Amino acid sequence: MDRFEAIYKRRSVRKYSEKKLSSTVLNEIEEKIKNIDKLYKNIDSKIVPAEDGETIQKTFSGLKSKIARVDAPHYLIGVSEEKAGYLENMGYMLEDAVLYLTEKDIGTCWLGSGIEHDQLKDLFDYEENTVILAAFGDSVPDKNNFRKDPGSASRKGLDDLIINNEDVPKKVKDIIDAARMAPSALNSQPWRFLYKDEVIHVYIEKKGMFKKLVRKVGDLEKLNHIDVGIALKHLEIGARHHSKKIKFIDRGRRRKGYEYITSAQLE
Repeated sequence: MDRFEAIYKRRSVRKYSEKKLSSTVLNEIEEKIKNIDKLYKNIDSKIVPAEDGETIQKTFSGLKSKIARVDAPHYLIGVSEEKAGYLENMGYMLEDAVLYLTEKDIGTCWLGSGIEHDQLKDLFDYEENTVILAAFGDSVPDKNNFRKDPGSASRKGLDDLIINNEDVPKKVKDIIDAARMAPSALNSQPWRFLYKDEVIHVYIEKKGMFKKLVRKVGDLEKLNHIDVGIALKHLEIGARHHSKKIKFIDRGRRRKGYEYITSAQLE
């Protein structure tokens, strides 16, 4: 399985076996994530593996944790300084690690809330501010780490996600389809795309008063920027699968009702 296949086969695993992965596998994971690419090179950020899952679980607290809590033998901790683009950058980085784990038949799940950040900072001795978690390990025996049918994923169609869908050639839609499969907080799927002249402009949809209100509650607005970073990693992998490269650039393509994120130049 390669990264592109992992996009379509991965599903969120919320129930894990208590058995830890072998030290050999954990060492391989640690070495791999040391070299994870960043979306923005100027942002001080990294991914740290937490081999002792129980230590992380002790930091879960509050109502959000009761709803979103996932107990796993291991976690990935994403930490970053806070500056322009840091949330998208962390989503991009951590999803690359998540898909790597998927390739290795290891279950994963993004965690978005219920985390005591200060406790984690004390436990793992880092100075960066933002903390994002992903759980990983083997699923419980009666479950599977993979989605058998990609069509079973609850995702919007491309006609809902591409602003000028009728004007987009199939080869570009095939690339964007990889981004369509990205996971998102509350399955909100906030990303929208506009294609013109070999450039895919990427936005967050924010129209509608109800949607704006919901995004303000429970950090969903912040999480949606992480979600878009995940989608950008998928977009890059989709382009590579279809023999294209992507260069992310700021084209400043503002659009009413949308928040502009970046533009993906196809090469």
